[in-house]
Amino acid sequence: LRISAVRATAFIEAHRLAEEKLMSYLDRSLIASESTDSINSASYDLLNAAVQTVLGESRKQVEKAEEVLQDMEPRDLSSITGHYVAIILLHRLALRIEASASDGTLKEKEARLYLDRVKRNISIAHVCPICHEEREGTLSRVLSKRT
Repeated sequence: LRISAVRATAFIEAHRLAEEKLMSYLDRSLIASESTDSINSASYDLLNAAVQTVLGESRKQVEKAEEVLQDMEPRDLSSITGHYVAIILLHRLALRIEASASDGTLKEKEARLYLDRVKRNISIAHVCPICHEEREGTLSRVLSKRT
């Protein structure tokens, strides 16, 4: 469940970023080619058709990934994504602590103490028993036992 949610979310985001980069590249290429008049109408039509085909295929794949997410219990998905957001934020906090130690804002001893705490919390979030409990049923059932 957890792995499916992470994969689907990452897949959707990767396709979104790839589409943005493709469109940005094409916009820059078109602007450059218009300034040199090196692209003709037939070439542009061919390129546009190819891009639309690629984007259409990408959208179909994204729809499948979105279906995976829609099939999950909202509470499960919220818990899973919440843990991953927490892990990302904890990693960013660790980077800030290291930067503060490097620039002298924090003493090295303080930084080590904070980093140990942050790393411990990252480890806890990675092995959260709620998110990893798949033997006893869905995540929703596990959460309902705790509330």
